[in-house]
Amino acid sequence: GKLWVGTRFGLNYADPRAGKLVWKEQHVPELEFARSMAPAADGSLWIAADTAGVFRLNPKSGQARRYDLAPGTGADALHIMVDRLQRVWVSSRRGLFRGTRDAGGAVRFQQLKPAGTDADESFVYAVEDAAGQVWICGDNGLVRYSGDTSRRFTMADGLRSDGVAQVAPAPDGHSVWIGYREAFGLTQLTLTDGTVRVEHLSAGGTSGLR
Repeated sequence: GKLWVGTRFGLNYADPRAGKLVWKEQHVPELEFARSMAPAADGSLWIAADTAGVFRLNPKSGQARRYDLAPGTGADALHIMVDRLQRVWVSSRRGLFRGTRDAGGAVRFQQLKPAGTDADESFVYAVEDAAGQVWICGDNGLVRYSGDTSRRFTMADGLRSDGVAQVAPAPDGHSVWIGYREAFGLTQLTLTDGTVRVEHLSAGGTSGLR
């Protein structure tokens, strides 16, 4: 297989040959800044290409298609994730988008309106947990999608800040770890029968965080 790396200058891949990695450039017209990539079950590679939008690359043929998330809005793509249902989640400065296949098999993107969002909210990262729920980091807090139902977690729920930058599901299947854009420390958010519990870890003290 190939190792793919995206940079601000485009897309590169490495082929292992005789125990060494030989790096090559994968030219994709209109793609300059590859911020994030996600493989799909059919072998294609989805690419979040900042202001150029979203691309879908066939690594075997080298052919690529560009998708305009929201025609006429200039929506960019900061992060991309493909879930177990092969839906494509795109975090953007212009909102949150999800791509699904229509009856003909073509992927169509639509803008989602999660709980607590507004027209100015940016989203930066999305991840799927073991239960198939999708967690998304936004300006106005952390969003969780269970199917098509969204729930927002904010400072009102005990978070240190609404500006969430990273989220990682814990192995226990009931909690996630949260990192912030500006606030210091980490937060473990646990959901038990719909009840929220938060625990903060900061440098120093008894947490062991350095």
